[in-house]
Amino acid sequence: MNRFACNAILCLALASGSALATDTVAPGQLPDALQGMWRNYQPDLGELGRCAVAYDSHTDRDKMVFTCSVGIRITAEGERRSLARCEEMRSAKNIRSACRLVRP
Repeated sequence: MNRFACNAILCLALASGSALATDTVAPGQLPDALQGMWRNYQPDLGELGRCAVAYDSHTDRDKMVFTCSVGIRITAEGERRSLARCEEMRSAKNIRSACRLVRP
């Protein structure tokens, strides 16, 4: 694949607002407090619901955000909503790390 094609694919992925593979985190990699929240929300997510997290600390709950989108019809919409809400919460709490989707 030539360099132009790779750049075009990357631009399309970024423009579509879809999450890239590096924008995810496994539930087992989350801090303990966020793992507990994940376990509480997981039964309600169904196949389409998605959660997003951002955290600067593994112990300070004031440096963590967690949000989920449930009851949606399209997975991509759940991802967009979760990430958008996470970004708002992250900005309000001055968290430096980027929001990432929790990979089910």
